[in-house]
Amino acid sequence: MKKLILILILTFNLQSLTKADDIRDFQIEGMSIGDSALDFFSKSKIIKNKNDYYKNKKFTDVEIDKVGELYDTISFNYKTGDNNYKIESISGAIFYKYNIKDCFKKRDEIVKEISDVFENTKPKDTGKIKHTGDKSGKSTLSNIEFNFKNGDLIMVSCYDWSKKMPYTDHLSISFRTKKLKDFINSNPY
Repeated sequence: MKKLILILILTFNLQSLTKADDIRDFQIEGMSIGDSALDFFSKSKIIKNKNDYYKNKKFTDVEIDKVGELYDTISFNYKTGDNNYKIESISGAIFYKYNIKDCFKKRDEIVKEISDVFENTKPKDTGKIKHTGDKSGKSTLSNIEFNFKNGDLIMVSCYDWSKKMPYTDHLSISFRTKKLKDFINSNPY
């Protein structure tokens, strides 16, 4: 139990869990929604690590490996063309290579802790769905979402990739503004 509490404290980078009322209060590797990515990375590193996931180019996704101690990768989105690279969503991923059961266990622990913090926002298990990034339909995504009245979203997810896909099973903790959530919902990969 002490290890779980320590991990969650590190997850939220020593943020006061009992006083949190907004997803912008949380940090992943020191970064929060609304921060400039330039405070953490050079412009060339951001550009080098951007992905071309979205058909609509309104937002740009960036994924950077080994940023800190806790997450294997972090990713964030910013509005394309924003010279300040203001973070509209941020995610941290922990790899579970060939160990999806531990991913689900950790996901459920984190969901319980978030539920304790946001008592007025109930978790919603969206079930296991096929990941649209795998045309074979063998990769799945299992989300638990916290949808806030202002439209913001926290997702705690386990990605179970097919062995034929070049990705590693992982846990993801994501914080998204309403603006980015709406964009992703209307512009799937």
